[in-house]
Amino acid sequence: MNMQGAPAYPLDRNSFREAVELGLGRAYVHVSRFGAHDVRDEILEAATTCKVYDAQSEGLSADWLADLCMAADLVPEIVRRPPTGDYWDRELRSALLKEFASRGYPDARVALYASCVQSEHYMDFHGCREIIELDGEAGLLFVARTQGMHATDHPEFWIGEGEIACFDEVHGDGAGLAVLRGHAPRDPGIAAYVRRLEQTITREGAGPPVRTHSVEEIAESIAKDDRVRIGLRFAGRRATTEELRPILGLLDASAAPQVLENSLRYLSGADAPPTHPIMFSLLRHAEAGVRHHAAETLAHHVDARIREEGLAMLGADADLGLTLLRRSARAEDAAAILAALQPSADADANHAIARDVVELLERNLFVREPRLALFVYAHSPCKVCRGEAVMWLLQRNACPDWLRDEARHDALQQTREACSGRLPSAP
Repeated sequence: MNMQGAPAYPLDRNSFREAVELGLGRAYVHVSRFGAHDVRDEILEAATTCKVYDAQSEGLSADWLADLCMAADLVPEIVRRPPTGDYWDRELRSALLKEFASRGYPDARVALYASCVQSEHYMDFHGCREIIELDGEAGLLFVARTQGMHATDHPEFWIGEGEIACFDEVHGDGAGLAVLRGHAPRDPGIAAYVRRLEQTITREGAGPPVRTHSVEEIAESIAKDDRVRIGLRFAGRRATTEELRPILGLLDASAAPQVLENSLRYLSGADAPPTHPIMFSLLRHAEAGVRHHAAETLAHHVDARIREEGLAMLGADADLGLTLLRRSARAEDAAAILAALQPSADADANHAIARDVVELLERNLFVREPRLALFVYAHSPCKVCRGEAVMWLLQRNACPDWLRDEARHDALQQTREACSGRLPSAP
């Protein structure tokens, strides 16, 4: 997509399809100005097949999509459709049904309750949160009864605290469990739910204390391990500069790639990991994971050599170059960075680059180029990244009027609110 300038209205159907799938405010603007008759099929597709890039991080924005469905007079058709599709398609259906029910469509409430069935691939039920948010105590009792009856026939089914946590968000800590215990003596399904829930709470609350390993023990395990270990970056956050030395000692050019990557994962998690000359050579290692985490480790610093390496790498590997420049770039580097930003046909690649640009804008003290944020808005498939780019522009009074007007109708609530209110200036 190429959206660094103001959109031309009315949107053509391809542009509208892209806008509604991405959650761009221009889809809402188009419908408010020109109606939804000509784009009804595009709205229906987005409402029945989840198009969100990362639904777990971005959310489903069902309130925004429900507005479009109502404008297109699609609510009865969506409600009548049987649940189909994968996990997120069904989650989206539940979220939309809750929105429709809260706006006065009684058939949507019936369909929402009917959608409360176990997910095919996850140990949970669809629609639980939506039912509880919609109907409070009555919704909680229905969800608990439904899951409790299922658990009676399926001993392996796990019941967690998500449902009572949802209820407690509104009614206060402990309210959900108190309601369920009050009904359990006269309702076998709820009684089964409470028994299984109390087992979960007991197990989670009575586990053995977590052992904290010394850095020396971690270094020894890294040296022997042949697996890439994701959690090491988090573990490194607790280490002091002195405690990092045993991990630095593992950085040897002849070491196995897994040892190098795990060592760098640990180092990159620290607030201020020390630099080491070998890290610069590892930027050209044959394994992508080693290169990436070497860059992530160096990216903690403001350093002339790191800046030089980052600028040199922009053309061949923009992702790596941007990571290195996160703190070390200077204001005059903005043109070179912009020249290296080439959108891809691959959404994951676009998201990776956009995420790099956002982190550079948020962490760098010198680069203040609005066109970088506009690139993120134009090319990221992720509403969260785009929202952060808009926020950055707003805080610096650099947001174009067309973008502010469009983003007031964005699918992400935080973006809508930011464009409708007043923000403090950025430092």
